[in-house]
Amino acid sequence: MYEDGASTPRGAVTTVSAAASQGIAELLEGPVQPAVSLGSSTHIAWFGVGNAVVVLGDGDAVRNPNAVIIAGDAAPDVLAAVGPNILLGDGSMAVGSHRVSVVRWWDPHPALAAAAPDIVRLFLSAAATLVPPVDADDLGTALSAGEPEAIVAAAAQCVGRGTGLTPTGDDLLTGAFGAYGLIGEALDASGPVAVLAAVAPAVEDLLETTVAFSADLVRHALAGRVAGPVAQVLRALVGRSPLDDSVEALLAVGHTSGRALAQGVLIGAEAACGAA
Repeated sequence: MYEDGASTPRGAVTTVSAAASQGIAELLEGPVQPAVSLGSSTHIAWFGVGNAVVVLGDGDAVRNPNAVIIAGDAAPDVLAAVGPNILLGDGSMAVGSHRVSVVRWWDPHPALAAAAPDIVRLFLSAAATLVPPVDADDLGTALSAGEPEAIVAAAAQCVGRGTGLTPTGDDLLTGAFGAYGLIGEALDASGPVAVLAAVAPAVEDLLETTVAFSADLVRHALAGRVAGPVAQVLRALVGRSPLDDSVEALLAVGHTSGRALAQGVLIGAEAACGAA
């Protein structure tokens, strides 16, 4: 029997539709299990399931790789019903008297068009005029060289740094790792993806020192799964999306997250060009 955290029987539950990231399909389509509320803000609430995080949001929420987006006007009522625990699985989430049913999926691993390093660098030069500079030379150098130990050492200087729902240093890593692997794929370079797989276990250990929300986004980035605004900038860097509009949209994410994500994207994309 599918029941919510207050033991409300399923027959009393109102069903609403949602779209979800394929990055959390295994959790959402697997057996029903409890999830613990970790927090909420204006447009989202987020829940912990082991070391994974599932984000439930309204239509204005960012399409993160761990997100479920509620369709229509039901989102405020659903988010207002969030308690200390919910249930998820079997294709849905039980939140108070609501059953959020996943009816659509999106792929958070964008299939970027093939590109040459010179083309990506051309767009990177233009993007750099739009994104505030950041001092992260150690991370960029380590990624360009593809040196796992140096990458982990640079990541250790970023994890948990800064304040907010997702610390600035975590956002920087999320953007850098996501761009490094995905632009590497667009350049038909196998090195970046292999390097990220090699550093993932050590980075996982580092993530124990930061907040669950951003730690989960770093994990997704290591696997090539990124938020919608990040994916749009990556498409722009291979010439398949308007650059200025894409960067502007990413910079508008959160209070500081968009800027740090954008800075990380530029670092990771440049490093992928150097590794190609």
